[in-house]
Amino acid sequence: MTTELYTTFKKTNSFKKTPIFADWNIKRDWNKAGSLTFSSYSDLEEGTHVKLVSSRHRTFAGQIVKKTSTKNDFYKYECLDYKRYLLREVSETFKKKTTHQIVKLLFKRYLGSSPLKLSLKKTKTVFSSLTFKDITILEVISQLISLEFQKGTLIYFNIDENANLIYKPYPEEMKGYSISSAISFVNNTDYSDIQTGYELYDENGKLIKKYSNKALVSVWGDIRNVTTLSDNSSSSSDSNTDSDIKKIVASVNKSMRGYKHPNSGGSCDCFCMSDKIFAKLKSNKVSCRILSYYSASASSGTHRTVSVKYKSGWKDFDYSGMDKWYGAMSTKKSLKVLKEYKG
Repeated sequence: MTTELYTTFKKTNSFKKTPIFADWNIKRDWNKAGSLTFSSYSDLEEGTHVKLVSSRHRTFAGQIVKKTSTKNDFYKYECLDYKRYLLREVSETFKKKTTHQIVKLLFKRYLGSSPLKLSLKKTKTVFSSLTFKDITILEVISQLISLEFQKGTLIYFNIDENANLIYKPYPEEMKGYSISSAISFVNNTDYSDIQTGYELYDENGKLIKKYSNKALVSVWGDIRNVTTLSDNSSSSSDSNTDSDIKKIVASVNKSMRGYKHPNSGGSCDCFCMSDKIFAKLKSNKVSCRILSYYSASASSGTHRTVSVKYKSGWKDFDYSGMDKWYGAMSTKKSLKVLKEYKG
């Protein structure tokens, strides 16, 4: 049985053949991010695009997310297919839209900078109002497929080896095809958080060390780990003074200034930014919350920001110097806590 591995660092058609040993393994399902593990004596970078062509399987295509090397052994790699880009959590409300229009809007808002390309065909049913809260894009698509199934339409969904996201209805009449409950699943895919650089600050907020891998940034975007040193032996936020917390907030703020909201031509909206800020504050053991409240200017009808717990009480995260669309609003209505880290 013939098996060949082809790789390229940037997403182009210029793949080259790469040596691979026989211990490779593929796991995948239509409603989960598939995985490939393999070993090779070739030194490949994280983020490298791979295609495994085998007579035993349909072609696997994705990117390297983990690389392991040990003394006197070959390189070992773990890859995820392109469905990994659909594992981002979103909260959206759509009114008077067909499911193919919803998929198109999700792609435009969240996946425009990914390697994915959209391949759509029109669906007919118009849904008056659909709301999705804190679920992945993959789960949204699964629910859309379920809704279409209830209306009598079967949907073909896949991300193929060329990173085409395909969403289209099957013909109304087909021979030899049947389907049962195919949309019920539990998605528990786990993968390592990807970081493309780091910033290390001292206890006074002064930058000590900074590193960024330009090659990885070009693939994954600017995803930096920001760490602030403290001479206090306790890692709990209860041990931080307000001054300590302000320094951490300032360093997180600085690391986020390169992001732009879609209204400013970027790809990270207030939902995305709130998740990023929350994660970085949590990694520094700072108590924080993600808040949601009404916004007439937001397409989803809500705006999200982060608040930080100081000794003196809860305060808005300091968004000064960042894109204006991320800032906290002065008037908050129907305030709701979506996520909280207590430190």
